[in-house]
Amino acid sequence: MMFTTGFIRWLRPLRNSFCMPLLALILLQPSYLLAQRKAAENITLQTEEISLLELIGKIKEQTGRNFSFDQAGLRGITVKKINWQSKPVDQSMAEIAAKTGIRYHIVGNNVAVAPGTQQQAAVSFILKGRVLDMQTKEPLIGVTVIVQGAQQNAITDASGIFVLRLKDKQAVLLLTYIGYVKKTVKVQAGKGDVEIQLTQDRKLLGEVSVEARRKYNNEAAVLNERKNSAMISDIISARNIEKTASLTTTQALQRVSGVTVTNDKYVSIRGMGDRNVVGQLNGARLTNANADNNSVPLDLVPAGLLENIAVLKSVTPDKPADAAAGIVELRTKSIPDSLSLTFSVQVGTNTTVGLGGDLNSFYNSELGQWGQNVKKKNLSPEFLRLSDEYPASIDPANAFNTYTTSRRIQQFLYSARLTPEGRMEARRIDRIMKSFDPVLTTQYKKSKPNQQYSFSFGNNYKWGKQVFGIVAGANYYYRTEAKQNARLASWSIYQGVGYRYPLFIPGSNTANNVTLNDQLVQTENTGIESLNFGGLLGLSYRPAKGHDISLNFIGNKAAEGQGTSLTGSFPASAQQYPILNQVYSLRQEERMMNTYQGRGKHKVSRSVNPIVFEWNVSFSNGKQNNPDYRFTSVVIDSNKYNYVNKAPGADFWSFLTGTRASVLAGGALYDPNNRAYRLLDEHNQNYQADLTVPFIVANRKHLFKTGYYFLRKERDYREYLQTIPSSAALSAVSGDLDKMIAYDKVALMNGESQLNEGQAYPSGFIYEVAKSINNYKGHSLAEAAYAMGDLQLRNNLRLAGGVRFEKTQVKALLDTSNIIMLTATDRSSTATPVVYNPTFDPAINYSVGFQPYYSVNLIYQPKENLNVRASYNTTLARPELREMIPITQYDPFQFAIVTGNPDLQNQYSQSFDLRAEWFTAPGEVFAVSVYNKLIDGQLTRVYSNDSAGTTANGYDFSQVKFYNDRERGHIRGIELEARKNLKFMGYAFRHFFFNTNLILADSYIKRNKDRLAKSRLIDNYAPEKSPLQYQPAYSLNVSLDYENPKTGTSLTASFNQMGERLLQIVLTGEPDIYDRPVPVLDFVFRQRILKKWAVKGFAKNLLNPPYKEVYTNYGNKGLYFGKEYVRRAYYRGTEIMIGLTYDIF
Repeated sequence: MMFTTGFIRWLRPLRNSFCMPLLALILLQPSYLLAQRKAAENITLQTEEISLLELIGKIKEQTGRNFSFDQAGLRGITVKKINWQSKPVDQSMAEIAAKTGIRYHIVGNNVAVAPGTQQQAAVSFILKGRVLDMQTKEPLIGVTVIVQGAQQNAITDASGIFVLRLKDKQAVLLLTYIGYVKKTVKVQAGKGDVEIQLTQDRKLLGEVSVEARRKYNNEAAVLNERKNSAMISDIISARNIEKTASLTTTQALQRVSGVTVTNDKYVSIRGMGDRNVVGQLNGARLTNANADNNSVPLDLVPAGLLENIAVLKSVTPDKPADAAAGIVELRTKSIPDSLSLTFSVQVGTNTTVGLGGDLNSFYNSELGQWGQNVKKKNLSPEFLRLSDEYPASIDPANAFNTYTTSRRIQQFLYSARLTPEGRMEARRIDRIMKSFDPVLTTQYKKSKPNQQYSFSFGNNYKWGKQVFGIVAGANYYYRTEAKQNARLASWSIYQGVGYRYPLFIPGSNTANNVTLNDQLVQTENTGIESLNFGGLLGLSYRPAKGHDISLNFIGNKAAEGQGTSLTGSFPASAQQYPILNQVYSLRQEERMMNTYQGRGKHKVSRSVNPIVFEWNVSFSNGKQNNPDYRFTSVVIDSNKYNYVNKAPGADFWSFLTGTRASVLAGGALYDPNNRAYRLLDEHNQNYQADLTVPFIVANRKHLFKTGYYFLRKERDYREYLQTIPSSAALSAVSGDLDKMIAYDKVALMNGESQLNEGQAYPSGFIYEVAKSINNYKGHSLAEAAYAMGDLQLRNNLRLAGGVRFEKTQVKALLDTSNIIMLTATDRSSTATPVVYNPTFDPAINYSVGFQPYYSVNLIYQPKENLNVRASYNTTLARPELREMIPITQYDPFQFAIVTGNPDLQNQYSQSFDLRAEWFTAPGEVFAVSVYNKLIDGQLTRVYSNDSAGTTANGYDFSQVKFYNDRERGHIRGIELEARKNLKFMGYAFRHFFFNTNLILADSYIKRNKDRLAKSRLIDNYAPEKSPLQYQPAYSLNVSLDYENPKTGTSLTASFNQMGERLLQIVLTGEPDIYDRPVPVLDFVFRQRILKKWAVKGFAKNLLNPPYKEVYTNYGNKGLYFGKEYVRRAYYRGTEIMIGLTYDIF
C-alpha cells in the first residue's frame, strides 16, 4: 500500500500533461508488441566494386548482425555491381553467394560465412553440431567445419553451433581451428545432433587470423554491449549523438534516462548533483578546468570526437568508489576497418542575438579565431616586476611609514623629472600603466554567425602478422547567445537594504501571511560568445595475437567572452529617493584540457581461456585562465546626503563594499570591485592495472579479477587583484567609470606636463598589483585495491561482485604570505594598508585510511534477449579542494560570497537497483528500473546570512558555503524506457523509430534543527522535509526518428522536460530557490543530395519558454503564499544551424 501511495504521488506532477497517456503506452503495450519477433533489417548500398570483407562490415554496421568467418579465407574476394535499396539480409547474402560462390548460413542474429563454391544438390539430411574445448567444455567460436569430398563447409557461431545440409546419408567432417589439433569425425543420418571436442595444440600451429575490432557507434551495437554488461548502464551511440545534433557531450547526455544538465556544463545522474559524478575518458579520470567548480566540465569535450557515451548507474569493484551518482564514460572514435574520411560545416544563429544582431560586450573583446587573444590580457612580466622594483613595506607602529607599491611609484614620479634616467623611467611606468584597457563598462557590438566544423579520418594497415591503426579527428564551433532584459532579484523577509538603512521585519508579515520584500531588483543584459575546438589522435598496435596496445591523445580548448550589465535598485529602502545599483562584469577566459593515455591488453597464457593483464596509464592537464576580469558594483544614492563629506549634497556615487564577519578575519572590508587575474593549473596522474584469471567450475567459465588503482590530482591556483580608484574618484567624475580610468587619469596625466616641482602627487591613478587571499596549492589522492568475481552460477544466472578498499587524502595550503589588504569603512574613501593575518589555519589536511566499498550485481537471463538485474553497491564522495579551502569569491548572480569549509568530510552512499530489460530486436529495448539511494553526510551548498540582522549598520554580503548535512538523504525512483521500430503499425511506418524514457523520482531529507528553525523564522508552516538538491520529480525524453536509407532522409523530433529542482538552500528565513519546468522541443534533419554529399541542420528549443528560478516550497507550483517571487528569469532563444557533410570515403 505504501508503494502504491508513493507511486501515485510520483505521478502527480504529470497528471495534467500528455505524459500520462505516453506512460500508459509504455506500460500497456498490446499483446502483439510483446510477442518476440525477428527484425527484418534492410540494407541500402550502391557500389561498382567492393571487397567482401568491407561489404560484410557495412552489413554489420547497418543491421547489427553478428558475423563469423575465416578472414584469411575471404581475403581477396570482391563483389561487383551492388545496387541495394532496403534489401533484406537473407536476399543480400543470397546475391553475394551467387556472385562469389561463398557459403553462408543465418541462425537468428548470427551469420556464418565461409569460402568455396557450394553446389546445389538434393539434401539428404540436416546436421546440427556443437564444438567445445575438450578441457574447459567452453563453446568454440569460428571453427571451420569442412565436409570431405564435397565443396561444402560451415563456421561455428557464438554458441559453438554449426549447421550443414548434407546430400549423402553419411559424411566425414574435418574441423580446424587456430591453436587446436585438426580433427576428423564421421557422421550419419539418424544419429541426431553431434558434439565434437577439440584438443589444444601446444605448438600453436595452424591458421592465422586477424581479429576484427568491435565498433560501438550505432544503437544496435551499444544495446548489445549494455545487454552483456555486468552493470546497470545506458549508452548513447555516435549515430544517436548525430541525430540530436549535439555539439557538446553535455547536450548529448540530456537525452539519457535519469541524466540532467546544469548550466550546459555539469551533469547529474538520478538527481545526485554533478559533484557526485565521475568523468572518465576511455577508462581514465578526466581533469578539471574550472576554479569555481569541483566537477568536470564535460562541455569541453566535443561530441563529434566520440564513438559513444556510457552512463554507468551501478558499479563493480574495478570502478572508482567515489562514483556516488555514477560514471560518465567518454569513448573516443575507434580504428575503422577501412579508410574513412569525413568533413562537415554548419552555420546559424541564436534568436536571442540574430544574424548580425547586437551583442552586449566590451571594448577589445575579440577572442580571436582560436581564442588566442585572451592570453594577451595576462599581466605582463614588466608590470609584475614593479612590485619588486618598488617593494611595499609595513610599519605597524606608524601608518604614515607604510608604503604600497603604488605609493612608492607616486613618490618616485614626484622627483622623476630631475634626471634623464628618471624621466625615462617615468615614461616606462606611464606606458605600463596605460597598457590596460581603459574601460569598465559594456558596449554592444555586431555578432558573428554561429559556426561548426568537423573532420575525421581513420584507417588500419597490416604488415605481416602485425596490425597498425590510426584515427584522427577535429571539431570546432563558435556560438553567441544573449540574455536580453532578463530579470534578477533578491527577495527577503526584511525591509531595508543593510546599506546605510537598517533592516526590519514588516509588521504585516505573520505566520499565516508572509510577504517577501524585493531587496534588490535588477535588469540583466548579458552577451556571451564562446568557441570550442578539440582534436583526437589515436594509434593502435598489435605486435602479436593476444597483445593490443593503443595510445590516445585528446586535446580541447574553449574560450569565452561575456559582457554583463545589471541595472536596478533597492526598492525596500523606504527612502524618499530610490537607491540605484549599476553592476558591470567584463569577463574573458580560456580553458584547456589535454589527456595523454596509453592502454594495453595482453593474454599472458596460451590456453583457450587465457589469463589477461590490462593496464591504463593517463596524464591529463586542465587549465583555466581568466585575465583582467573587471567587476564593479556602484550604488547611486540621491537622498541629499554626501557620506564622504558628511554634509548635504547632490547624487552620491560609491562602490558597493561590505563586511562578512564569518568569512574574513575581524570583519574586514570585502570589496568585490577590482580587476582580477586568475589562473588554475591542475594535473592528474591516473594508473590502473587489472589481472583477470578465468577458471572452470561445474563446466562453466568464471572470472576472478583483481587490480590496483591510483589517482593523484594536483592543483595550483593563482589570483592577483588590481585595485581601481576609490569612491571619491568615482564621485569626482559623476559616476562615469570609463572616465575615471581614462588615459588622462592614469599615471602621467597629459604626458609629462604635470611633473611640476612641488606638486605633492603629480601622477594620476597608479594600478596596484596585489596577491589576493585566495592563492593556494594542494593535492588530493585516491589509492585502491580490489578483488571481485564474475561467476556464471547457471547458464542463465550471473553474479559479479566483490570489495574495493580505497583511501582518501586531501592536502592544501592557502598562501597567506606577504598579502597587504586595504581596510576601510563603506562611508569613507580613505584606505590604510595592513598585513593580512588570518585567524584560521591556512593548512588543509584531511585523510581517511583504506575503507571497504562493496558491490554485488546479479543478472538473471530467463531468455536470451531478456535480462533481470539486481544491484547493490556502496560509494563515497570526497570533498574537493575548492570546497574545503576558505577562499572568498563574489558571485554577482547570487549576491553572495562563495567560500569553502575546511571541516568537510566524505559523503557515503548506498544504492539499490532493480532493472528488467527486454531486447526485442537489434536497436530495440523495453526496460523498467526501480532504485533507492541512501546518502549520509551529503555534501551540499547552502545560502546563508548570519549577519547582525535588524541591527546591521552596513551592507553585509550573504554567503554560499559547502557543508555536510547531518540528516540522511533518500532518493527512490522508477525509470521507464522504450525504443521501438514502428513497422508493426504497417508497412508505411517501417522507417519510423520511437524512443522515450521517463524517470519518476521522490527524494527527501529531513531539515536539520538549524535549517528548520531558519525556515520557520516567519513561516510556521515551512515543511520539515525538502527534496535533495538538483533532484527533479520527473524527467521525460521523447523522440521520433525517421530514417529512409533509400532516399537518404533522416529526421528527428525530440522533446524534453523535467520537474522543478532545488537549486539553492536558503538559511535566512525565506523559502528555498527552485527552477521551474521548461519544455524543450528540438528538430534535426539530414538529407543526402548526392552520392557523397548531404545537407543537415537543426532547430533547438523551438518552444523557447522563459527559464525561471523562484522562491518557493516544494510542490507549491512555484508560488509562496499564493505569489510568485522570481529570482531570475530569461529566454534562452532558439538555436538554428544548417550545413553540408561530405563523406570522401
